[in-house]
Amino acid sequence: MGTTRQDGLTNALTGIGGIQDRTRATVYTQSTFRPDEEWTSIWTSNGLGRKICSLRPDDMVRQWIEVPDDPENKLIQGLDKLNVRRLVLEALYWTRLYGGALMVKILKDGAADLSQPLADAKQEAPLDRLLVYPATRKRINSSYTDVVTDPKAPYVGEIETYDVRPPDSSSTFLVHTTRCIVSKGAPVPPDEGIEWRYRYWGASALQSLFDAMGDHDTIHNAFANLIHQATIGKLKLQGLSEIVADDDTATQRLKGTMDNVARSISYLNMILLSEGDDFTRDQLSLGGWKEVSQIFKERLASESGYSTSVLFETAASSGLSASSAEDQATQRYYNSVQVDQETELRPILQSIINHVAPVVGLKPDVAWKFKNLHEPTAKEVADIRFQHAQADKIYLDS
Repeated sequence: MGTTRQDGLTNALTGIGGIQDRTRATVYTQSTFRPDEEWTSIWTSNGLGRKICSLRPDDMVRQWIEVPDDPENKLIQGLDKLNVRRLVLEALYWTRLYGGALMVKILKDGAADLSQPLADAKQEAPLDRLLVYPATRKRINSSYTDVVTDPKAPYVGEIETYDVRPPDSSSTFLVHTTRCIVSKGAPVPPDEGIEWRYRYWGASALQSLFDAMGDHDTIHNAFANLIHQATIGKLKLQGLSEIVADDDTATQRLKGTMDNVARSISYLNMILLSEGDDFTRDQLSLGGWKEVSQIFKERLASESGYSTSVLFETAASSGLSASSAEDQATQRYYNSVQVDQETELRPILQSIINHVAPVVGLKPDVAWKFKNLHEPTAKEVADIRFQHAQADKIYLDS
């Protein structure tokens, strides 16, 4: 029964439908969750991996926000004094890299103990500063035993008090969840076979891309190695058998001969040969390499949620000129960034604005919105105006 095909197709010659059906060889296995140290290494040493993690957050905050009812930009200035834009961007970086981040709000509410919940009367207390910690084993010490399990509790399914260890410190501090902004990574199925940490915080954005990134880097490293063999020299030496004769000086004689050839190339840009010697070059064909490389780029861009032109900063997937398909892919990417702004970034900013707006004389629920991600170029504006003019002329003529 295990080899029965749903379409009923059977072919004894190819094995389709039989016990040697190669079309049924694809299986899906759960890839190993990579350790935090590996993500750190990718961030610090692999530009493409870092870009996959940082490009989307960069676009999420690139145009920032605007407050229609605040013509003096008092709220923006208040956020800037606290470096909110930079700290939020850092939290988004660590969320995508490590699978989660914790922002601790240090408030001027008179509390001496951060482990105590924020009182209802202090929900709009002034914000003194923000602290950002990646959800790694080195920073967040909370475990599954800290998760609230009482279905009637207000924090059921969440951690009520986080145990945080700052960098370069051996001591930890406790902070109540009402004083925190929790940012979680890619959702992981609630399967007990998966480690609790990933089920709670989520997975790194690189987790599902790890193998694809390795394939991409391998293909480029292979190309770099082939460059050294783009042309292969063939040197026929008369009396080679005597040069490499099996005695104690054979290695030195061969090395001396090759050194002389190398010196002649270096000094004279030519090869000095004796009568009967011969030197030729064979060239390695690299035809089709660009297409192979492009296949890996498109696969990696697709799996990481970017368009090829956005991730690799090319005009189009063909690498020649902009195409409508690539333009549509880029537009879909910007649409997805707008969704992330509303679902991920808005709750973070609103939690911060609740404490900053009253300080600058605005209501905590003051209306604000994200600025448009795409600002048309002068050429695009001119093209739009030209199309409008053509449409107006058609209307007038009719």
